[in-house]
Amino acid sequence: MAALTQISVEEFKSTYTLKAKIGTGGAGEVYLAHHNRLLKDVVIKKLYSVIKNNTQQRAEVDILKNLHHNYLPQVYDFFIMNGDCYTVMEFIEGSSFKQLLDQNVRFSEQQILKYSRQLCDVVRYLHSQQFPVIHGDIKPDNIILTPEDDICLIDFNISSVAIGGIAFTFGRSMGYSPPEQIRAYEQLKAMGGNASNSQGIRIDKRSDVFSIGATMFHMYAGERLDRSPGIKVSDQNSDVLIGIINRALSANPDDRYQDAGEFYDALCGTGNRDRAIKSIGVGYTIAKIIFGLMAVGGILVGIYGYSMLGQERADRYYDYVDQMEKAREKQDIDDLDKNYKAAIKMDSYNAQAYYQYAAYYYDIGDYDGAIDFIHDRVPDDGDLTEDEYIAGIFDIYGQSFFETEQYEYACEAWETSIKYDSENADVYCNLAIAYAYEDNIDEAEDILDKAADYGISDDGVYLISAEINNANGEYEDAIDDFEECIRYTDDDRTMYLAYVGYSNALTSLSKTATDKNSYYDRNIDILNRGSQAVDDQYKLSLYKREADIARIAFTSNQGSEDLTNKYYLQATAAYAKIEATGWMNEIEYYNYIDLNIKCKKFDEALRIQTNMDNAYSESLLAAESHAFLERQIQLDKPAGSRDYSAFCQYYLAADSIAKKNGKTDERLTRLAEIYREVC
Repeated sequence: MAALTQISVEEFKSTYTLKAKIGTGGAGEVYLAHHNRLLKDVVIKKLYSVIKNNTQQRAEVDILKNLHHNYLPQVYDFFIMNGDCYTVMEFIEGSSFKQLLDQNVRFSEQQILKYSRQLCDVVRYLHSQQFPVIHGDIKPDNIILTPEDDICLIDFNISSVAIGGIAFTFGRSMGYSPPEQIRAYEQLKAMGGNASNSQGIRIDKRSDVFSIGATMFHMYAGERLDRSPGIKVSDQNSDVLIGIINRALSANPDDRYQDAGEFYDALCGTGNRDRAIKSIGVGYTIAKIIFGLMAVGGILVGIYGYSMLGQERADRYYDYVDQMEKAREKQDIDDLDKNYKAAIKMDSYNAQAYYQYAAYYYDIGDYDGAIDFIHDRVPDDGDLTEDEYIAGIFDIYGQSFFETEQYEYACEAWETSIKYDSENADVYCNLAIAYAYEDNIDEAEDILDKAADYGISDDGVYLISAEINNANGEYEDAIDDFEECIRYTDDDRTMYLAYVGYSNALTSLSKTATDKNSYYDRNIDILNRGSQAVDDQYKLSLYKREADIARIAFTSNQGSEDLTNKYYLQATAAYAKIEATGWMNEIEYYNYIDLNIKCKKFDEALRIQTNMDNAYSESLLAAESHAFLERQIQLDKPAGSRDYSAFCQYYLAADSIAKKNGKTDERLTRLAEIYREVC
């Protein structure tokens, strides 16, 4: 959980250049600034709220910084300076709806429907968080219409996280705030209080519902709720929609839609229609929505129209998903992303688009990317639809955690997958293996005992049995089971897992063996065999394991020139295969370079270093690696001909990157010592 950063005025000035004060909201002053490091304009808002206890404060910061939705700006940071709290958000281009309404722009009913659904969709997302985020000040000023003709909801703040369903706000906006909020504000004022220096005014999800309705009212009537005589039924607007707005504007919160999700359903024609059209008073004596009695035929036409609109929307959604699947097969990330964004604008709670995007990351072996995507951008599973695809998302989540050796999280993900699809034998098999990796042997054996009930095939049974033996330290028995699994399986992933488990068993045996090299050789051979047998998507993982084993063997045989040369050749062959895939990471580059340095193959080390520099130009490790390499090149020369000027430059570059990122490590500390000696 991240702490709320304390910064000095000097740090603020070095990071941000203020450009203009662009507003004063109910909770604080708002500035346009330029972020000097990100090289982009941002919005900085000074919050008047009193910061809560440190634990809750950090929780709220983490929640708001992890919000990701197409209709929200990205929250970059929260910080404290001189005792005041500030938030930093993405600057959104476009005009606010207030600016448009002030310019007498009139919106068609179709436009109002589109923008209102988008508004309900994003507020539904906020309300659906584990601790709901209540905006507290929804109004045309805080809604931007972007150049892409979509809305963006801005100006939520650190006090908007609802703990126990209740949040706090610090003011009111006439014509948009619900009656209970205005009453509380006036009572506080009458008692001599001030919301900005007190705990604030209690609000909940229904407060946002009222404010959305009031915003829609303004778009229809052309006037603020407290200044307009109301909306009258005409040929240009829908009786049904007026009834929906009417309910959102109920004076009694219990009579409103209870959250933005229910409001969204009503707008899409899937809510409880007979309640949605019931006439309920607004509650403001200065403003009443006036509408006539609707005929039954008119109601049916309205419902049919919404139904057709919903079907058209669904058809377009599935077209986008089909395009995503094609883009995924071609590994065309631009086309995938374009269709993903279009799909979730149509329906941000259907799991299919999220599944296709997560599957893309998994297909290309970017397991961290899959984990980050699912964690950051997929709504909570309880809010999603399409159970088969929810199960698929959590299966990918589990496999990605498994590949990154986060077995506890893999278990949790697969357990969730089974909740949505209890008949997928592969997931039960994967879960049993993850249990074994976690030393949760009882759970793994329970699945093995019920293998027939779960539909697990013979190869899966051998695989689970092998991993249980591995977990129990019975490595030779595990190897026998892995061999049987490999013999019987025709499933690529099962075969891949068997080779990985086989390698793990040999690694465990090598640790206590007198003749370690025999196990190193068997391990390298089995990984070589596996990389030739498995599908392309699994080869890279086996190459990486092969490189690691050969490098360990190289290091443990430093006393023998023949053996170090043998294992050097095997390690470099494995690294070359990794490099050829284009997916070599920083650590692998570093180890590959270090291997060549130890063998004094400096030309090869320089070639690899150049590739590392190109791939990771801003990396601290790359800069450190180059400094160490240059030092070793000079140490290999006669003392009188050594020139450390290039080493000094590489060290200073590494030191600069470390200071920029606010990070350091033991390698840099060692380089600093060398720098003081030779530069």
